[in-house]
Amino acid sequence: MVNRKCTVCDNPQAPNYHFGARACKACAAFFRRSISMDQQYECQDNPANIYPSCNIYYQSRFNCRHCRLLKCFNSGMSKDLVQAKSVVKLNKRKFKNQRAIQPNLQLPHYEPPQFYQTSENEWDYETPQKLMRYDDPNLMCAEELNQLISFQPISFEPSTSETVYSDDFAENEIRSRLNSFAEHRDFGEDFQAYQTSDFYVDQCLNLNRGRKMTFTEVDVTTIFDDANCLCPFKISDLRQFDHREYTTRKRPEYTIILNYITKFPEFNQFSVSEKSILYRTAIGVDLLADQMFYSDALFKKSDVMVLTNGWFINMNPLPTPESEKFSGNFLSDDDFRKYEWWMNMKRRQWLNVVQPLKRLNLSFTEFSLFKAMIIWHHNYFKLTESGRRICERQRDLILKSLLVICADEGYDNPQLRVADLITAMSCIMIEIHEMLANYIEGTMFDMIIDPTLTNIISYQY
Repeated sequence: MVNRKCTVCDNPQAPNYHFGARACKACAAFFRRSISMDQQYECQDNPANIYPSCNIYYQSRFNCRHCRLLKCFNSGMSKDLVQAKSVVKLNKRKFKNQRAIQPNLQLPHYEPPQFYQTSENEWDYETPQKLMRYDDPNLMCAEELNQLISFQPISFEPSTSETVYSDDFAENEIRSRLNSFAEHRDFGEDFQAYQTSDFYVDQCLNLNRGRKMTFTEVDVTTIFDDANCLCPFKISDLRQFDHREYTTRKRPEYTIILNYITKFPEFNQFSVSEKSILYRTAIGVDLLADQMFYSDALFKKSDVMVLTNGWFINMNPLPTPESEKFSGNFLSDDDFRKYEWWMNMKRRQWLNVVQPLKRLNLSFTEFSLFKAMIIWHHNYFKLTESGRRICERQRDLILKSLLVICADEGYDNPQLRVADLITAMSCIMIEIHEMLANYIEGTMFDMIIDPTLTNIISYQY
């Protein structure tokens, strides 16, 4: 069997050769951008090392660009092939100008090297094989999707508009990329899409680090040793769910989510009331989305639900409180009712959110954008007109970024992949309302005692 793994990040979807090495589309696009924009990256762990010291894996390849670029070179990628593309464009422009003077001038015939075929972006060793997933003619076509999400397909033409972000939006590396972007305007919305995805990925990584420091025994001095903090827990960190001790959130975790949402672009332009609405939404989305991603990351092939505080529930077989009432494990009727209340809610979340979304097999980049898109969209109609404009603007940026990322991830039809993600949003949005109703009931009957949560669910707007 032919090995179709990317030689850079081990992505199994790498049927072609790009710039001289077998690589997935994402690594090929990264290499092309890095060389064309003459980017200089630095590894925090070992900046002087000429060999990659960080683990570059397709679900975490974006965390160290220095080592990823080194691995591109070590796998056999050649920057000369990227430069050749620019030369070809220059020659075509020169030929066009000459033909304006000499109308009968013909473009010289070009023979590609033997056994290779050329495309617009890279050198392909063999014809890419189509994914069979989207061969159903009854699925929504790209034009219908564009009408559904109400924005024009991405045009990779030079952009003349500038997007205003909050001060916290651009960190040091993004600022350096913005400076380079001024000299490379031909990247247009493509570059803005990567900028958007990088931002939300960084925010999710920071949230995971905060959760790791709050709920695990990790040494604080080593919290940043793991640059790829896709999940804050290891299996050895997990604890069995105990309804007697379990609370929804610890106060530090509310602070972690507050730091996550307040760094969103244009957040400071909302009113105090609108900020509270977005914060409340972020709490609900974070709980539902993150427990899905943690469950998938740690137990991809097992029916185990990992909660955001590092506790777990075995979901095979599904918990059935009514059959456990007389098991002798409960101290009183009130003790059983509390167990039943928690377990029924978690079982519903497993069936309605975790299982359906696990089947999407989201990459961390897709997950970060997906989570942010739900937060922006969920309370759209509860905001003022100016608030809705901000939500719409940021939501569209995320949608455009998802289209570019899904193309890089190797989907033959990125529009249909994005359509899958848009449809999946309803799983979380519906469950947020169910969870809110459960929490109101729980505080009324003393199932949970959490002053912060009580204040959040009683907020009027």
